[in-house]
Amino acid sequence: MSCCPLDAVGYLAADHTDEGTVRSVDGISYYQIGSGPNGLLFCPDVWGWNGGRTRAIADDFAKMGVSVWVPKLLPAFEGGTDGDGLPPSYDIKNRTDLPDLFKGEWNQDKVVPKLLSVIKAMKSAGVKKIGLIGFCYGAWLGMYVAGSIPAEQLICAVGAHPSIVAGESGVGKDPIALSAKSNCPWMFFPCGDPNAGGMVEGPEYDVGGKLFETLEAKFPGRNRTRRFREMTHGFVTRGLIVGDKGQETAVAIRDVVKDVEAFFQSHSLRPSVASQCWPCSGLLKLFRSAA
Repeated sequence: MSCCPLDAVGYLAADHTDEGTVRSVDGISYYQIGSGPNGLLFCPDVWGWNGGRTRAIADDFAKMGVSVWVPKLLPAFEGGTDGDGLPPSYDIKNRTDLPDLFKGEWNQDKVVPKLLSVIKAMKSAGVKKIGLIGFCYGAWLGMYVAGSIPAEQLICAVGAHPSIVAGESGVGKDPIALSAKSNCPWMFFPCGDPNAGGMVEGPEYDVGGKLFETLEAKFPGRNRTRRFREMTHGFVTRGLIVGDKGQETAVAIRDVVKDVEAFFQSHSLRPSVASQCWPCSGLLKLFRSAA
């Protein structure tokens, strides 16, 4: 059992200049940027709080006018990446350590309380309404969070190449029952062929799929899903935007970012005062110039 299919994108080194700061609460470090009553909680993938373009995306979302928080959640495996999650050298296609990690120190029972501590800090900092975005494994964690805090606090959530079904099923639990506990609507960005089998994001995330329709039953008309069939699991945070398929990947990431912004805005998570526009943001400029 893994949270990622065999063809998942591997490690991507961060090459972004951080615009935020590192702080801590209850012994939990987090990267933070932005301010205001609307907050965004990142649930990173298995390479943690400083892998790939995680912080670049966080900095860009802060330009939307929200307070963004990216916690360091996972006890480092073999040193991790910046002390969190998997190390850069980890071969996710050929190694088999993840099942034991998910049943041990990376289990939701151990990690979700850390997220709840960060949420408490967000509220202490003046955040009134929270949106959540989870990548891969982080979306699985996010679904647990969505069932743990009330609807008036967690307004909506997003799962990019989500591992909710693969992760929950892999530890012998029911992902549909888990999603039924969510206190907020979701937007999903699954990728690949839904009928490919294995760990690929299956039809459960699509319109008509069991997971999506379970959320629709609770929040009619408020959930969204968009499948990127030509993209590989992990593309948003780790996909290369140079070389073969680089431009295609860059465009897909840009589309995800813009769709997430629109989804948050539709749930009143964007301030009414005009903030820096997305076409002016550094991340989208980078995507426009990708090879």
